[in-house]
Amino acid sequence: MTHDQTHNDCPASEKGESMIGLRHVAIRARDLARSRRFYEEGLGLTFIGFRPSGIAMDLGDGAVNLTLLPYAGPERTLLQEGDEFIHLGFLVADLAATYARLMALDAPIVRDDVKERRPHDATAMPVGSFKVLDPDGNVLDISEQPDEWRVRASAVLSGAGPAPGGG
Repeated sequence: MTHDQTHNDCPASEKGESMIGLRHVAIRARDLARSRRFYEEGLGLTFIGFRPSGIAMDLGDGAVNLTLLPYAGPERTLLQEGDEFIHLGFLVADLAATYARLMALDAPIVRDDVKERRPHDATAMPVGSFKVLDPDGNVLDISEQPDEWRVRASAVLSGAGPAPGGG
């Protein structure tokens, strides 16, 4: 396979820029079935299949692969939102529907608005975005706003906002 065949769907390759694209994230989970249900039913990722071990599994959104790996190590210290080592952000088409699915799974919503980080008001549906914990306590930003996260350096450097044709 040529370089062009293996990387022809990377946005940077269309512009002759250096080749880099986030395609894979792995999370270690104590209860793989519970985590699968959270990511598949709660967030809407698609189950792709099991890894060769028959235990670990791949889910995806058509662009990024999320692998759930078993974790059987010592109990992890749960960190408060804001003190976590890493968190992930998910762009969703329908925030209200995603929120309802996550609430049905008893997922803890910890903040309203991922930028302002207001304490969650359980009596009101978050507007625009919110933070939720996955079954292992990993913090996830959930947003329906395409411009929630900056993805182009030119917008950051110039302060001009999203580049033409995308966020």
